[in-house]
Amino acid sequence: MKRKFRGNQHCDAANNRRVDDGSIQSEDTFLSASARKIQSESQDRSPPNAENKTKNVTGYRFMDIALLDELFKQMPCPERHKSALLLEDNPNERYGCASHLRIQCSQCGWVYTFYTSKKVNQFFDINRRFIYAMRAIGQGQSSARRFCAYMNLPPPANPKSYNHCNNALANAAKNVALSTMKEAGMELHKDCNDEVVPCRVSCDGTWQRRGYSSLNGCVTTISADTGKCIDVEVLSKVCHGCKRIEKENDENTKAIHQAEYVGKCKANFQGSAPAMETEGVARIFARSEELHSLQYTEFFGDGESKAYLRVENIYDDVHVEKKECVGHVKKRVGTALRKLKKENKGLGGKGKLTDGTLQHRH
Repeated sequence: MKRKFRGNQHCDAANNRRVDDGSIQSEDTFLSASARKIQSESQDRSPPNAENKTKNVTGYRFMDIALLDELFKQMPCPERHKSALLLEDNPNERYGCASHLRIQCSQCGWVYTFYTSKKVNQFFDINRRFIYAMRAIGQGQSSARRFCAYMNLPPPANPKSYNHCNNALANAAKNVALSTMKEAGMELHKDCNDEVVPCRVSCDGTWQRRGYSSLNGCVTTISADTGKCIDVEVLSKVCHGCKRIEKENDENTKAIHQAEYVGKCKANFQGSAPAMETEGVARIFARSEELHSLQYTEFFGDGESKAYLRVENIYDDVHVEKKECVGHVKKRVGTALRKLKKENKGLGGKGKLTDGTLQHRH
């Protein structure tokens, strides 16, 4: 009996094959058992109504505006259905990095305008994100302008708007930090009905720059039980707002600015940079009961801090106990042994104070 032609992989008969009774079988009928099993499992894992859902494209992209112009030239006008769309940039309506674009039909006059960024609470999202990114890498407005110039991007917001965004970001970060530290403090009250709970904390300070000449410093307190930050104190010896007011030549304008700036001065410390850590720790311990209903009864320091002497008897009925951090002890012992080995040449060598031995011992 002559065999009927069933088609091959290069024709449509391989995908939709007709059987003797006239019905059409799909290509799934001729798949192997393993292939059908894999296909079935992939369909089971797909979410319901996946075919009806479209992908949401979000985020920002670097894009040459000329390429976008060429794209719109290939699109038909909604009114006349002809490829006659032109893209224009309106610099007068631009707000920082948010550009105002206009699509116009050259034949019928149809116009559609839009911004390149969405608004969040009356502000363009791209401006807030851009300023936040620059602050995250430690750069300001001058660096932002240089970046935009090198990348052939529109310049960022003007100084007044830039400072306004900075203040908004600072307030948002402060609110998040306060709520997070409040929750971290509440975790120490679990399974405890006492009004004031004793706890163990580790305190350490950091500065904006090295050399004990920094004008700004920060002291952080971390719970030794949960490992979470429960309080922070920022100290500064300078206020740029007050400096700008002092440079004002007109006495009337200077008095007006001073009246408006009452209560906004950022300088909250006078003294040397090393003393910032001691003062910051003292302030944190002084408000522990009011802020978190906690008493920091065990103080873990780095061994060189003088802050413990300020907070040793800061509570009326509780003596703060000083604890040593094992990591700092190991570091100091290792440094002392390496110095001893360097000053005494006979201590090194095989069977003596080698680098491997120091690493293992300390």
